[in-house]
Amino acid sequence: MLPAEAREYLWLEAAASQVFVYEGQRVPALLRAEAYARAIAEHDPLVPAGTEGRAADALAARQRAVLGAGHPELVMVIGEAALRQQVGGAKVMRAQLARLAALSADSDRATILVLPFASGAHAGAGSGPVTIFGFGQATPGLSAVHQAGLSGGIFLDSSGDLDAHAVAFTRLRASALGTQDSARLLCRMAGR
Repeated sequence: MLPAEAREYLWLEAAASQVFVYEGQRVPALLRAEAYARAIAEHDPLVPAGTEGRAADALAARQRAVLGAGHPELVMVIGEAALRQQVGGAKVMRAQLARLAALSADSDRATILVLPFASGAHAGAGSGPVTIFGFGQATPGLSAVHQAGLSGGIFLDSSGDLDAHAVAFTRLRASALGTQDSARLLCRMAGR
């Protein structure tokens, strides 16, 4: 049984026409390789002990659904720290970086931008992971923001919150490497 917040997040993710994600410390869930996802689940206080494999399997199903045909516009800004943190060890990170390198070459599925350490202070400094859900032409003006946290996170939908997060995400994108430079960095880090 998923908590109500998790069900709401998954519903928004499946229904959205745009999903914009900023993750400074971890690879975004939709881009995680299986071993990386298992390593994250092992340390997630919301995943009951002994269910890490099921959590990773559920994430793989979610990835197939969202990254498959008819997927939303996905833009993921990943902090360089997420790429350097040794989640699960060197072998797991090599596989994760290889997955990111492959996905970054397939811009039809997702736009992956790396926010390098060299960017210095940026719009996401001091905040945790953020996801912005947009619903485009079908429901103009409808959007939601999810701020992740140890207890699952919170949803925001006031116009002030939406505007502030939209501005912050625009600035994060501007501070990040472009798609080609991000892809080259990911390929180098993956040893390709």
